[in-house]
Amino acid sequence: MIRTCVDRLAGDGDHTIADEMDEVAVKGLHRIEVRDSNGDPGQAVLEIRYRKIRVLPPIGK
Repeated sequence: MIRTCVDRLAGDGDHTIADEMDEVAVKGLHRIEVRDSNGDPGQAVLEIRYRKIRVLPPIGK
């Protein structure tokens, strides 16, 4: 499982993780209860997607 804060290069290096994941269908949904800064309730819906990809190291490393 990978969670990134920077959209790294993937595959052969001419596209990114986000590009790869945009091609994958949603496999499931997960709803979670959240509260905002005032304590008011809300709901977030997470899309579950997965596939095997090759993540490249950052440029310069």
